[in-house]
Amino acid sequence: MENENFDFALVDEIQDRLANTLSANRIISLLKLFANDYGLDNLPIWIRYSTEDSYENKLEILSDNLTSMYSSQIVDFLLGVRSCTEVKSDAVLLQKINQLDENYDEKSSRFKMSQLLLDYPKDIQEVWSKCYSLFDNGNNREALDSARLTIELLIKYLVKNDKSLENQTNNLGNWLKEHNCDIEIRNLLIRSLDIYSKIQNHNVKHINNSKAIDNLDGSENRFIMNLSYTILKFLIDCDKK
Repeated sequence: MENENFDFALVDEIQDRLANTLSANRIISLLKLFANDYGLDNLPIWIRYSTEDSYENKLEILSDNLTSMYSSQIVDFLLGVRSCTEVKSDAVLLQKINQLDENYDEKSSRFKMSQLLLDYPKDIQEVWSKCYSLFDNGNNREALDSARLTIELLIKYLVKNDKSLENQTNNLGNWLKEHNCDIEIRNLLIRSLDIYSKIQNHNVKHINNSKAIDNLDGSENRFIMNLSYTILKFLIDCDKK
């Protein structure tokens, strides 16, 4: 299992609950079905476990096999078990699996962006890293402000000027045109950045509260963080053309 930004503690909680919810034979069958679909022919499930046998330590079966998978495979397996009748009847278990799905997607994205930004100035990398550290600690105001600053710094670097994000419309539009970006996509990005800047200015940048953002709830904070990633990724993709 690779361990970049992966929530091992949450996986352990899910494993514990699955072991209490499913029979050993059911666990073994699900693991073999998944391993067969993925072509994972070296998992312990093929070597040490059989549905004809009886096992008391169901948690050991799960842990033994999941720790032999990549994190993306673990997530896929656990998302797949949501369709099981036994799992559907356990609201807490479902909630934890859904949480894993959400967290992994988010953390996978932030790690990928960190890798992409390695080709850019160190101050951009540092601000991006800072924004998710702040977000994980509940400091939404500073986190969203750092996400905005990451975009601003990247655009300054790309278009080679020192203007604020709000004043980059013409320069960024020309840069996108030079990089063969479709006119409708250019317009969409420019309008999106305009709205993005207004949301940041009204709800984040000029708010005195050091942590909370009273006007935005948790899902809206997460949406802005995810949108920041999408904007950054598109700009980098254009730069790499």
